[in-house]
Amino acid sequence: MNFKYKKFPIDTKNYPFPNQKSALRPVIQIDFDLPNGGFGYLVLIDSGADYCIFHATIGEQLGLDITKGKELIFYGTSGEPQKLLS
Repeated sequence: MNFKYKKFPIDTKNYPFPNQKSALRPVIQIDFDLPNGGFGYLVLIDSGADYCIFHATIGEQLGLDITKGKELIFYGTSGEPQKLLS
């Protein structure tokens, strides 16, 4: 599959290339249709990821009880364990 990259502004203080004002990211929009209306959400394509992680507010907007999920511990680039509810 091919995805168009979208341009996003960057925080130059925390970016390795201080002269750049934007960065290209592989994102797509996912559209959710709900009985009371829908919404779109931009998601980053990460072909090497084992899991797709969404902010808790997305689950809440979908009517999920996010507090009933099972805990998942994963490791990212920091090497520190992070806990999620899945």
